[in-house]
Amino acid sequence: MNAAATGPASKALPLVGLSLLAGTVAVLGFGLSFASPVTSAVFLGLIALVAALLPSKWDRETPASFALTMASAAGWILVASGEKLDPIVSSGFRCGTGDVALLFLGVPFVFVAASTVFPLLRKILQSLPRAAGLLGRWGLGLLWLAGVAMVIAGARHRVAHAAPESFLESLPIVAEVPSPGSLPCKITKGPAGHDQCLPVSVEAGPLQVSVQCGATDRYDCLVEVKPDYGDPLTGSDAYFARDEPIHIRRDEHLKLYFVESRGVSRRAVSDDGKLVFYVSPGDVADELGAPTSWLELAAGGLALALVAAALGFWRERRAQAFDDARSGQLLSTGWIELAAGAPPAFVGATSAVGPVAVLRVPLPAGYRSAETGKGVRFEMGAPSELASSWRRGATSARLAGVAILLLTLAPLVAALRLGILV
Repeated sequence: MNAAATGPASKALPLVGLSLLAGTVAVLGFGLSFASPVTSAVFLGLIALVAALLPSKWDRETPASFALTMASAAGWILVASGEKLDPIVSSGFRCGTGDVALLFLGVPFVFVAASTVFPLLRKILQSLPRAAGLLGRWGLGLLWLAGVAMVIAGARHRVAHAAPESFLESLPIVAEVPSPGSLPCKITKGPAGHDQCLPVSVEAGPLQVSVQCGATDRYDCLVEVKPDYGDPLTGSDAYFARDEPIHIRRDEHLKLYFVESRGVSRRAVSDDGKLVFYVSPGDVADELGAPTSWLELAAGGLALALVAAALGFWRERRAQAFDDARSGQLLSTGWIELAAGAPPAFVGATSAVGPVAVLRVPLPAGYRSAETGKGVRFEMGAPSELASSWRRGATSARLAGVAILLLTLAPLVAALRLGILV
C-alpha cells in the first residue's frame, strides 16, 4: 500500500533559475570541450541521465527539456572535436586559430542559446505531449541503431588504419638523428652572452639536419632542416627534446618527410624541398581511423541510452497500470469507496483523503470487513492524471536518452565529416 501522491509537480524551482542553470551547465560543458570534447560529452551525457532520474516532485517536462538543452551542445562538441583533433604537423598554438574563435565567440552564444532553448523546449513539451512521446520513442530507437552502425563501422575501419594520435609512429623511418644532447658540443657565446654549442650538421637520408643545443641540459635543442640540396629553408628551425632521437619518417601518399621526436612533428619537407608547417588529419584521412577514445565514448553512450530506454519502458508500464486502475475515493474513516458499486475496501486510518487509483483489490472476505483491506494497492490521485504523469516521465527518460546519444555520438559525426570513420 502506498498513500503517497505521485501526480504532477506541486513545487519546482523558478523557471528563470532553471534557465540560468541550463545555460551555466552548457557553458561548463562547452569549456570542457575546449580542453577535451570527449570529457565534455561524458559530463553533459551524465547530466542528461541524471535529469531523467529526477524525482516526481518535478514536473515531467523539466528534466526532458533540461536534457535536450544539454544535447544542443552536441553541435559545439562536433566542431570542437574537429578543432581539437591533434594535427599531424603543427607549428604551435597561435592567437587567431579556430581554437580561440571556438572559445571566445562560442561561450556567450552558448549561454544565451541554452537559457532561451530550455524554457522554449519546456513549453513545447507541455503543449504537445503526444508529439514529444513519439519523438522520444522513435528518436531514441533510430539514433541508437545509427549509433550502433557507426561504432561497428568505425571499429572495423580502425582495426585496419592508424589512429590520428599514432599516425606518425606508423610511418616507416628512413633516417634517424641521434639525440641532440649526445652530439659533440663546442661551446661558444650566443647572442645574449650565454654559452651554447656550435651547430652540428647531420645527414639524415634525404635531409640535412642542423642541431644546436645550449651548453646546459635545461633547454631543448634548436633543429633546422633542409633538403640535401639548396639553402636552409626559411623558418625551418624548431625545438626538439635533447634526450630523444629525431626520426625522419616518410609518407608516400603525401610525398612528405616528417621530422619527428616523441611522436610529435613540428616540421615536414616535401619532395620539391618546400617546408610544410601544418598537416591536418583530414589531409591523410585515407590512412586514418577514428580515435579509440571516440569509439569508446560512443559505445558508452549507447549503454547509457539503453539505461534511459529501460527507465522509459518501466515508466510506460506504470502508466499502463494506471490506465487499467479502478477509480475510488479514500475517506477519513480509512475506507476506499470504489466506483461502479463495487464493495469498499478498508485500508486503515489515514489523514490523506481524496481520489485514489486502486491498482489491486483482492477478493473480499466479507462486505465491509477489515479483511477486505489486506493486499489493496493504491496511489493517491485520479487514475487518468497518474497515468499521464507516468507517461510524461517515460517520454522524459527517452528524450534524455536522445540527448545522451546526440552528445556521445557527436565526435563520431566529426570523424565522419573528416573522412576518418569509414
